[in-house]
Amino acid sequence: MAEQEEHIPQQASVEDALEAKAIFDGLKPADEEAPISKKKFSFRISRLGLGTFLFTALLTFSGLWVVLSRAYYIGVIKNEIVRVQTSLNESGWDVAYNNIEFSPSYPGKIIKVQDFQFYSLYQGRDFKIEIPYLEVSADLFNPRKLTVNLSPEMDIVYKNKTYHLDIPNPLILIDIDAHDRMAHLLASAKEINIRNTMQIGDLLISAVRKTPANVSGAVPAWGCDLLLSGLKFDKKFEIALADKIDMIFIDADIMGKVSGNKSYRSAIYEWLEAGGFVNLKYVSLNWKPLALVGRGSLHFNEKLEPNLHLDTSSKGLLESMDSMLQYQWLESKGVFVSKILLGNKAFKLSPKDKYLTVTAPIDFKDRKLQIENITVAKF
Repeated sequence: MAEQEEHIPQQASVEDALEAKAIFDGLKPADEEAPISKKKFSFRISRLGLGTFLFTALLTFSGLWVVLSRAYYIGVIKNEIVRVQTSLNESGWDVAYNNIEFSPSYPGKIIKVQDFQFYSLYQGRDFKIEIPYLEVSADLFNPRKLTVNLSPEMDIVYKNKTYHLDIPNPLILIDIDAHDRMAHLLASAKEINIRNTMQIGDLLISAVRKTPANVSGAVPAWGCDLLLSGLKFDKKFEIALADKIDMIFIDADIMGKVSGNKSYRSAIYEWLEAGGFVNLKYVSLNWKPLALVGRGSLHFNEKLEPNLHLDTSSKGLLESMDSMLQYQWLESKGVFVSKILLGNKAFKLSPKDKYLTVTAPIDFKDRKLQIENITVAKF
């Protein structure tokens, strides 16, 4: 009979206990006599990597800002287009085009229009402007600054006759304020040629908002300037004065509250009803032999017909009236009477002056031109 084996538990040694503890703690001593060492890990970002990340983030943010800003102002312009078209329709005018494109991406134009037309809706009023294309672009970092580029060639149709315009570098700059309103307009062109009609050396139009829209009373709302120089008529025309106008300059303020109604037509009538008018601070005309300067005002009646008054000082006015009478621009009776009144106060500023200097009021009202309060022409 086999003897049963007797299992006697053995006591664990100190070495066994240390080995078990090391396994439990996840340590594996390399050698009993070697000390246990721990490795330290560190994460480093290079300057090149950091710079690349920041540049990419800045570029992405800038691109997103440009796209969103341009998209916002495209919406503003679309609303303005609707307002302009509504205003024109109320006055018997309209605009048309074959294609219009909007693009918020840079550097493309935010608006491209092809075959733009501005024309009258009335059969008895034959007038139309045709522009092959126009483009609107926005500044990269300031989308409130707009640039309008026009086709260098355009046509004007008036009374079944077409006038071809050549404008080498037409330019329109527009600044929009924080309230999404036009704050500044600047239009310029040089060497304009109206074929077989006239040439214009320089054209400059400027309009600057002076006061907020909520300001009322006789305060300047807009400051406007107009400069035309080097106007030369075609030789086929019979001109009473010289065939070239050296300069026309007007510095004016639009006085009174200009509101932001749904249409410009209603805004104009509201402006007129509130006493709005144009203050002509300085007017200058140099059309030989006439050299005239003056100041005055421009009002409009309910039919938007102008009522102009100027207090003028001029040289060569008497001689110019004689010449215009010969070409039947003026009426003989009115010229005769007004020249008597003007001759009594005409004088020479200098003994060397070729022409007399005279001060006189000049008015245009109810389609009548008056000099020294005497009607000299009817239109």
